[in-house]
Amino acid sequence: IPCGPNSYAAPADWYFPTQADGTVAANGTIWLQHGFLGFTSWYAEMAQQLASETNSIVVVPQIFWFDTPLCPGCYLGGSAMREAVATMFEGSRSALNVSANAAGLQGVLPEQFLLTGHSAGGNFATAVGALITATDQVDNLLGVVMFDGVSRAPLFTDSLTALAAAGIPDYQIAARPQSWNAWGVATELMTEAYPDRFNGVQVDNGSHTDVVAGNSLFAQLAEIASAILVRPSPDGAKEAVRTFAGGWVNDIYAGYGPTDPFYGIDGNPNDGNYGADEIISMGQITATTLPAPPPVDVAKYSGTWFEQGSVKLPFA
Repeated sequence: IPCGPNSYAAPADWYFPTQADGTVAANGTIWLQHGFLGFTSWYAEMAQQLASETNSIVVVPQIFWFDTPLCPGCYLGGSAMREAVATMFEGSRSALNVSANAAGLQGVLPEQFLLTGHSAGGNFATAVGALITATDQVDNLLGVVMFDGVSRAPLFTDSLTALAAAGIPDYQIAARPQSWNAWGVATELMTEAYPDRFNGVQVDNGSHTDVVAGNSLFAQLAEIASAILVRPSPDGAKEAVRTFAGGWVNDIYAGYGPTDPFYGIDGNPNDGNYGADEIISMGQITATTLPAPPPVDVAKYSGTWFEQGSVKLPFA
């Protein structure tokens, strides 16, 4: 990545939708960015499913989470890193193609691409997408998908404005927000800025780590940490997140969207008449179209209640 005086060497996992004859003829490339303190292996199942079900080449790069004196600004939350990644999609995309070829791809990457990311990686994907709208690659950027993306104004709102002006969709698959942290702010900003459009869904009782799934030790440790620090991912939530993402990406490739969904799930009924707060049954769990109502804090209503008055009825 052309960030800093000596560039930034980012290890990356590549996933290729290889056909039966061993060839790859992908619809596009998907950049999947991990979240703060995240690792590429956490997203193995999401990357594999996106590659196989959307016929996409998926790259998951590892970017350090903190600023360092060796490469100032070259970290996940730094503006220099966002600007550097945006330039990687210009021209011949030599750095991306060299990396993909080293991973086994024969030929060059598709011209069209999407940006996706989890948590702080969702903010990263949205902000990089906004930068690309000011380049000659704007027509090749098809969309952005965030997995419980975390961000704040003005970077996030300015980025949304740039993407909307270019006609590039940005979707959020949100978990249930929690009052003690910043999760939920990006979702609120998105629905406040564009209340009349389809912005995505909220997984009811979902966890911030619903997108995390893989067989590596790191992924398993992430699952344990999420159960302790956040909340366990409910049964069916991880599958629902992958179903939403895959359907939306396929619709984007095919030229469909919330007004005429074909592969994606954008409401209930899924007939193109989007409405806020629509409950979608997803097997073991449900999701709600944004803006979803805030969760009920049961603890606020616990304790002793005192009756101030009532009207007695015979059946009460």
